[in-house]
Amino acid sequence: MALGQRDENLLWVGTEIFPALVAAIETPPIKNGKIAIIYDQNPQHAQILAEHLTKTLKQPIVILSYPTLLNEKDIRIAFITNPSLHNTTLTEHLNTHQILSFSPFRRALEQGIDASIVVTHQVRPRLNLKQLNQKNIQLKPFFVQVAIQYEP
Repeated sequence: MALGQRDENLLWVGTEIFPALVAAIETPPIKNGKIAIIYDQNPQHAQILAEHLTKTLKQPIVILSYPTLLNEKDIRIAFITNPSLHNTTLTEHLNTHQILSFSPFRRALEQGIDASIVVTHQVRPRLNLKQLNQKNIQLKPFFVQVAIQYEP
């Protein structure tokens, strides 16, 4: 499903916050794991996002369709590129395999994603710390301090 203008804008704003999230990870180290861009139906769009993020992150990024992710090994962080992917099967997989999930779309945390953004007069990260703690993912204190906390 193609994104509407609002979601497209959120997606690109998310690409500005996502590198800070990756940099804020203290434990577990992600050096042995992969960062994945998860797409629904548009691999070309995912490729553009991956190229943009690779410049900032200076780490290789894999591009995976939603069903492919379910069989992939060594993914540590997933950037979800479409709110239509917020479903129980995906979130259960991400949580079972302790994959840090990021989606810049509205209601992402309410649908089981770990990290998102909030756009008001400024853009801030939004975190589900309870879920991150269950995955043993620790973030740098400053990042947690500036983030808005989601309480399930």
